[in-house]
Amino acid sequence: MNRVFRVLVTVGVALSGLAVAAPAHAGGGPENVLLVVNPNSPDSLAIANHYVALRGIPAGNVLYVPWGPNAHHAKGADFRDKLLKPILQTIDERKLASQIDYVVYSSNFPWQLDFTDIHGTEKRGTPSYPIASLTGATYLFPFVINDKPELHALNTNFYFAPATGGKTTSRAFHSYLGWQPGAKAGKDGLHYLMSTMLGVTTGAGTTVDETVRYLKRSVEADGTQPDGAFFYMVNGKNPRSVVRHDNFAAAARELESLGRKAVVANGIVPAGQPDVLGLTCGAPVVPLGGSGCRLQPGALVDNLTSAGGQLQRRQPGKGQTPLTDYLRMGAAGASGTVSEPYAIPHKFPSADLHVHYARGCTMAEAFYQSIQGPFHLLIVGEPLCQPWAAPGDVKLTLPGLTGTLSGTVQLEPQVTYPDSRTVGRLEVFVDGVRVAAVRGQAPLPLDTTKLGDGHHRLTIVAVDDTPIEAQSRWSEDVVVKNGRDAVQLTTANGTEVTGGQLVVKVAVTRDAEVEVLHNGRKLGQTSGRGGEVRIPTAKLGAGPVQIEARTTDDPPLRARPLTVQIATGG
Repeated sequence: MNRVFRVLVTVGVALSGLAVAAPAHAGGGPENVLLVVNPNSPDSLAIANHYVALRGIPAGNVLYVPWGPNAHHAKGADFRDKLLKPILQTIDERKLASQIDYVVYSSNFPWQLDFTDIHGTEKRGTPSYPIASLTGATYLFPFVINDKPELHALNTNFYFAPATGGKTTSRAFHSYLGWQPGAKAGKDGLHYLMSTMLGVTTGAGTTVDETVRYLKRSVEADGTQPDGAFFYMVNGKNPRSVVRHDNFAAAARELESLGRKAVVANGIVPAGQPDVLGLTCGAPVVPLGGSGCRLQPGALVDNLTSAGGQLQRRQPGKGQTPLTDYLRMGAAGASGTVSEPYAIPHKFPSADLHVHYARGCTMAEAFYQSIQGPFHLLIVGEPLCQPWAAPGDVKLTLPGLTGTLSGTVQLEPQVTYPDSRTVGRLEVFVDGVRVAAVRGQAPLPLDTTKLGDGHHRLTIVAVDDTPIEAQSRWSEDVVVKNGRDAVQLTTANGTEVTGGQLVVKVAVTRDAEVEVLHNGRKLGQTSGRGGEVRIPTAKLGAGPVQIEARTTDDPPLRARPLTVQIATGG
């Protein structure tokens, strides 16, 4: 038995709520993301606000964890106790364990984690020295919770899809599944949480505007099937390149079999190419900016070098190319190691990164299916980007003429695909929480009396019957009305807020305690028939912000959400 597998089975996976929760029935959508935000960082707040709006991340899927605003480095115990444990506990407490597959950090969290306080310094100067990336340690959370030094092994990721006879298989990721060697999944095995950062805005990072720009570009790339070519660059006898050469030809053949153009070429960058779909290379310096090549929306860039993920501030033109340079040029995702990797290919994506992506997997799924030992690798970008997914068309006719629901209603979504696929399952989400699911395409009952009167977000997700489990969706705001009372939320600021304070007013038709919230954070409360709440805009962050109000009853009355734009420095 694989040693890593034996160790973790013996110890048992921590936080059994995550490990044995009822099976999730979706992967690759906003309902499957837990977005972690640093409330002490204006950059983190602003990037999160934009991403929530771009992807429609539910308010209940956002978690605020305070951290030093400019800290790029943390001790392993601090990460475990102050960041990872609150994340896992929140997933359980919010009853989201059955649907969260992604833990996504906004920005301004420690991207480099030093586990020598737990695992010692005996292996200094060796490939298994206990330094890990934020995303790698989050993905391998059972090792961290159990203080297992196997965190730093090269074969910890059983979601990795090995090539057999030059061919790979691709499949959707689910955190509820136990993974075993060979990408076999079932009840038993190791559990993971795919993790990425949206951006790094300190040191050698990107600005908030640059980060929002590449996130928006990546979201808009979904399902576009862009034209161009994937490039595998052969950089002479440079060890950064040589260690992956053997797999380039097989991966290129797989891409060609999918109808995608793939090129294995000599050099460092595909100079003069205007339509790069993806790039795998190996060099300390990758001068994309002056090469005349252009990344297509959704492109992934993977460069094997020592310091691509070491994002401390550096002198312009000095040192190795940071992964953030590729994001600045429009990549949807890029990766780099946060400590010396010793040119060990297990620590980097295999050539099949682009194969998984071209089959329709998300950015995060493509990366994690191609890395055997992800502990050193920092992955940054838009985790849900799927340029080669082929969504279907989901239609739903609501009862009545006004979108007002009462009692128990039968939802009968109609799903069509542009090819021979069929619906594997249908799911219903209300305000981001899954409330019903059915195999195939069948009616789904929804008991609105359990929801509380007022405004809700109703989402139908159709998951296709392929191993990729591509999602298609219908989502609209609806009003539930089973009683006579209602709550209303307004603002005197208008939709553009430029001052230091947002003032909202609450009105309710009966005496009630009403909470005012942003992404689940309580900002204030009114009593009786309503009142006024003053919110410092610095607490909200810049960008698009949605404010909610609901009574403290169970189930609560819910007001129509209020969307405002907070000016930078507002």
